[in-house]
Amino acid sequence: MREIGELVREILRGAGMGAAEELAAIKGAWASLSACPSYAEPYRLEEGRLYVRVESHVWAQEFGYASETVREEITRKTGVEIREIIIKVNVK
Repeated sequence: MREIGELVREILRGAGMGAAEELAAIKGAWASLSACPSYAEPYRLEEGRLYVRVESHVWAQEFGYASETVREEITRKTGVEIREIIIKVNVK
């Protein structure tokens, strides 16, 4: 028997909403990532690219150093494969 969460993910993917569900999983796990900076926030997932907003160019540079570790931890904790993390400054 399959778990309800697995069925929901399958339905969302079939309806073209897989990225929204995956982004929700990433946001849910964000605070538990060891390399997760509190100054950064994931806001969009599109074709394997995770968009993360930060408040300043200094934070963008800082997050750039941790982005590979964050990408690996996201995959390990959520099962979501991230090809690339794109850092944006002051995006609303």
